[in-house]
Amino acid sequence: MGSQDLQAKVIEHEWYSALTAEERLRAFSCNGTAGVADSPSPDRAARLGQWLEKRRILRPTYLADMNCSDTELSRILATAYEPDVLAQAIPSDWLYRLSEAATFDPSTELELIDFASFVAPFVGWAAEKLDARLAALATEATRFVIPVSLLKHSFADKLKGKLVWMSYRVLVLELNVARLQGRLEGASPQQRYCSFVKLLGDSGFRSELLREYPVLARQLSEYAAMWLEEASEFAERLYSDWNELKKRFPEIAQAGEIETLSLEQGDSHRRGRSVTIVNFKSGTRIVYKPRSMSLDVHFQQLLAWLNGQGISLPFRTISIWDRGAYGWSEFVPFAPCSTVEEIRRFYKRQGGYLALLYVLEATDFHAHNLIACCEHPMLVDLEGLLHPRYKPADPSSAAQLGNWAMGKSVIRVGLLPRNSRSSPDGGGLDLSGLGGEPGQAYPMRVPSWEGIGTDEMRYTEESRLYSGGENRPKLGGEHVQTSDYAKEIVEGFAEMYRLLKQHGSSLLEASGPLAPFASDETRVLMRGT
Repeated sequence: MGSQDLQAKVIEHEWYSALTAEERLRAFSCNGTAGVADSPSPDRAARLGQWLEKRRILRPTYLADMNCSDTELSRILATAYEPDVLAQAIPSDWLYRLSEAATFDPSTELELIDFASFVAPFVGWAAEKLDARLAALATEATRFVIPVSLLKHSFADKLKGKLVWMSYRVLVLELNVARLQGRLEGASPQQRYCSFVKLLGDSGFRSELLREYPVLARQLSEYAAMWLEEASEFAERLYSDWNELKKRFPEIAQAGEIETLSLEQGDSHRRGRSVTIVNFKSGTRIVYKPRSMSLDVHFQQLLAWLNGQGISLPFRTISIWDRGAYGWSEFVPFAPCSTVEEIRRFYKRQGGYLALLYVLEATDFHAHNLIACCEHPMLVDLEGLLHPRYKPADPSSAAQLGNWAMGKSVIRVGLLPRNSRSSPDGGGLDLSGLGGEPGQAYPMRVPSWEGIGTDEMRYTEESRLYSGGENRPKLGGEHVQTSDYAKEIVEGFAEMYRLLKQHGSSLLEASGPLAPFASDETRVLMRGT
């Protein structure tokens, strides 16, 4: 498709409506156009004001960063602008992908049920491209243990689920619109729902919806490309590292074929990438992390050094292979304790970790970043180490000064129980590393759906209970009460703190165990996630 044909397609289908505010501002700046739109209506101005207010809470300098005023933003978002100016600003890559996916035959071997038929062309397009890349990567030696079909279908299922989730609100709305317009066949709500699902499989109807929701069309296209990038990258790294992995993690050499991939084991970062657990038929598992693991390696080395200084309860260390931009780690499973003594040792080690993490300026060590492996608390996500502090934006604010004071205490680490998410009635949710008890009510209502599988589906919100993590030890099949072991936590904290103070000069030497952390990449949390 030539550039002129592409621009004509953009204007014909009004794809320029999917441009971001920054892209629109750039388009008119490059074109030398100050704006020709009329002043916004009072209704639009009010809605824009509400949106800006919410945006400024998250990013106070939003407009200043774009060198734009409220009035200019209102004007560039108006629809009366000349389409040819906006059309030139459309990133051609996502539009080309959209054009390819829209004409792709979704009749793949992937299971397509319910709303999945709407996103089937995007899934099929991406899966076909991944298939070609995998065929070029696999060798006869690796095909046996790393099946190409497993990689393809595992990642395709992830893509399908994500795209359906992104489309859900639009499709539920359109389901109700189709019902009111009498476009659905069937005598019952369930039959009419099936009629709508059948409509979603029609290429003409899909195209009609994508043109009506150009922002969604762009998001589906861009996420499919991110998925392809992530899946190809993981496969390439797994195949190329395979022989060395067997040497560094001997347990997988005899583990047999890879049986499943557990994707999205944590938050996604860096264009949709997330932790993946590789599960072998023998039960052996290994963890892939799409980020540098030098920080993790150096933390294991620090633990080994501390163990050598005579700590009463040595910390367990794990095998990690840092590959620069990514890495592989030994899998740590949850395991219950068998005796009360093991429970006591667990909590004394937790006290030691609390002191160590406090000294290392750590944060975000909540329930899902720890695993209770018998008597050993294991820290499985170390991105919160060496975190910078923020001074209060308003030194006269009592609330900000209070938060600043707490931020200098052990509370900052995230291990000690506290309500991190409060509700108007004074309740809250404790997600701390030492707390995180299952069965707590979320202080906010969460999105849900009523009438699933009928043409009367609608959005609603409901109360839910926190399911808990694997951070708390069990004895006899039951979680123990953390408060019963406060003495052990205090003892562990005091011992570690004294040890660090005693060996302070050694720790800070140029050749000491803290020196390697100097060049490590850490994650900065600007706000709650």
